[in-house]
Amino acid sequence: MSKGTSYRRSLIFALSLASLMSLGCNPFTAVYFLFLLPPPKTPAAYEGLEKQTVVVIAHVGRSVQFQYAGLDNDLVRGVVRELRENVKGIKLADPNQVRHWKDEHSDWELTDVGNEFKATRVVYLEVESFTLYEQQSSQLYRGSCKIRVQVADMEKEGEIAFDTHIEQLYPGARPIPSSELSQDKFRGLYMRFLVRQIAHQFFEYRPDEDFTVN
Repeated sequence: MSKGTSYRRSLIFALSLASLMSLGCNPFTAVYFLFLLPPPKTPAAYEGLEKQTVVVIAHVGRSVQFQYAGLDNDLVRGVVRELRENVKGIKLADPNQVRHWKDEHSDWELTDVGNEFKATRVVYLEVESFTLYEQQSSQLYRGSCKIRVQVADMEKEGEIAFDTHIEQLYPGARPIPSSELSQDKFRGLYMRFLVRQIAHQFFEYRPDEDFTVN
């Protein structure tokens, strides 16, 4: 191979890698993508939901819930779906039953939820902030949020076994003009992405799974 050919291939590789990274793709994932290899799986941050009876419940502050009605239910249903499909041996409480119970019990604790649904683990999602729009803009879509994710271990009297925050921008590269799609359509896309980020805490996954979503 001539030096010129080697240089051109190196240049093409570098430019391709830079292009993928500009789209928000992880650089390590990008290398596997360029060589058409499946990237290694990312391990679960918490594996303690396997073969457990689990209830998922969410809390959204009044201001966010007023602006984005049904956000808590959308999150719970999405996360339950992902866990059911990806966590081995898991048993999950019906999201509709959880919602009805929560509507009737305004002053609840995680241990109350676990006891009511005879769960061994309670997954709690607390939405601290959420928006579909770029900062200081009503014409550009760019979802952002801050969601606390906790797991209470009911076999240890409700002890918090896992605690983390999810903070995600979508899309990562640049905002989308609101003239290109409806708010409902964008909300659906962002929720699909966000639900995956939350659920990924509990099972191993390939980073490239989210490339098509992002």
